[in-house]
Amino acid sequence: MNLKELVTGKLSRAGILCGIAAAFLLPPKAIAIPFGLLVLALVAGGLYLKSRWVESEPNEWMIVLRNGKLAKSGIGLRSLVFPNETVVKFPSAIQRVEFSAKNVTREMQGV
Repeated sequence: MNLKELVTGKLSRAGILCGIAAAFLLPPKAIAIPFGLLVLALVAGGLYLKSRWVESEPNEWMIVLRNGKLAKSGIGLRSLVFPNETVVKFPSAIQRVEFSAKNVTREMQGV
């Protein structure tokens, strides 16, 4: 490829093929740095999303509040929670407590 072909934009097939071959024969550092940065960005993004993923157990209620208003609620809920959202979890089991007592007065009368 000479200067005239470069200026006029008339490249031969051989020039185009040489350019493509040069792209694949770049030094490893020129390829490794952008590829490494891409992998690092994907890992960081995945870790961020994993830290925002919230699940409740099958026996727990989960309530998601967005700006003070109810966004989602349910038992065993799974959700991606963003920074402006609040999550509250509590047990969903209903406990029924019954008791009986026999109280007597001074006159031994049952109350």
